[in-house]
Amino acid sequence: MGWSLVDWIGVGETGPTDTHRAAKLGPHSIYADSPPPRGPTERSRMWGPTLRGGAPPPSVLVLYDKVTRRPQQTRPAQEEDTIWEHNSLLPLSRPTLQTIAVLAGCSRQTVSLALRNDRQIPATTRQRIQQIARDVGHAPDARLNALMAHVRSREPAKFRATLAMLHAVPRARAAAVPWYQEWRSGGTARAHEADYGIDDFWLADEPQTATTLQRILRARGILGLLLPCLANEPPLAPALYRLLARYPCATVGYPDPLLPPFSVATNDRYASGAALFARAIAAGCRRIGAVVSSATEPLSDPRFSSAILTGSRGSRDLVALPTLMCPSDCHRDFGHWMLRHRPDCVITSVPAVWDWLALLGAPVPAKVSFLFWRLHGPHSEWSGVRQNDHEIGAAAGDVLTGQIARGEHGVPPVQVRVMIESSSIEGRTLRPPRLVRRAQ
Repeated sequence: MGWSLVDWIGVGETGPTDTHRAAKLGPHSIYADSPPPRGPTERSRMWGPTLRGGAPPPSVLVLYDKVTRRPQQTRPAQEEDTIWEHNSLLPLSRPTLQTIAVLAGCSRQTVSLALRNDRQIPATTRQRIQQIARDVGHAPDARLNALMAHVRSREPAKFRATLAMLHAVPRARAAAVPWYQEWRSGGTARAHEADYGIDDFWLADEPQTATTLQRILRARGILGLLLPCLANEPPLAPALYRLLARYPCATVGYPDPLLPPFSVATNDRYASGAALFARAIAAGCRRIGAVVSSATEPLSDPRFSSAILTGSRGSRDLVALPTLMCPSDCHRDFGHWMLRHRPDCVITSVPAVWDWLALLGAPVPAKVSFLFWRLHGPHSEWSGVRQNDHEIGAAAGDVLTGQIARGEHGVPPVQVRVMIESSSIEGRTLRPPRLVRRAQ
């Protein structure tokens, strides 16, 4: 007859008071070969091919030692075995790593690594051990994991492994971009909080072939890769993309379209645009225009300009102005756009717009309000939003360490996109409502 596995499996050859002792494998303790002794606190009766509730008998019998209460050996269940149900006052326990190790014929350390999907264990072995764990109903103890995380947080920091941050841009370029530095510092800080070290690889300054880079990553014991991405920058070689797919990998910022769809942490550009538009409306502006960079906007599908367009169509009192898409130097196109549409507020992702307004003789905020979508130190007096780039880098670090903890690597079946909202900065470039009404 065909007997299949039950959730928990365990037997004792001669009952709990003799040479072997039972462990809990479900709501009952199951014995084979000989009936357990009867007593005032015990009830037992023989079962046939099926157990109570229609559950099938076990197909594997596990023998437990009386003293250590650890599994000692296993054997397949035979159709002629007499299966007994036994209810007693014995303490019942969950299946342990040792139980799985005996069933799998390996060590507890191997079981631990396999359940974490560690690539040190061959894929076939991992799958076999994971299947055994599912068969016996093993599950991680969430409370124990939380306790161990608390204990580790009180210990001095010690790096248990190393991550790599791969830079596709030169050092000089990265140093000139403040948000890139914040991505880097956020990712590094979060890696250290999780007890990981992190190494920087400047691939633009020190080009490496895929074979050489893989050899270096293996020699340093790299477990995961973090890849900050600037828009409109030269992409990595396709051979390196194939190498990235062999590791847990998370990207930060604006991934190159040719990059495999790894999980990414970035700013919520739509929410940033919507927040800026709402501030302009609250200030009394009614002719709100947007100027966005043609180099970066397409990479974000174009979320920022979509938020402006959606907002301009949300009220009959507003005048919908076309969004100006321009490269880094388009002051003439901007001048024509200003003269034709006469906006009372300009929302932009192009910092040069500030200088272009001065050239046109449009003082800010006396004549036109100015809102910028990515504020940093040099723009301390501007009104707009700060994109919280440090938190974006930290979020990418969380994604990466989570992938490592779950044993995931390569391109995920579904891309995870973590979007961090911006923080509003008051500044001095948004006209008060009273001045707006007077100008109108």
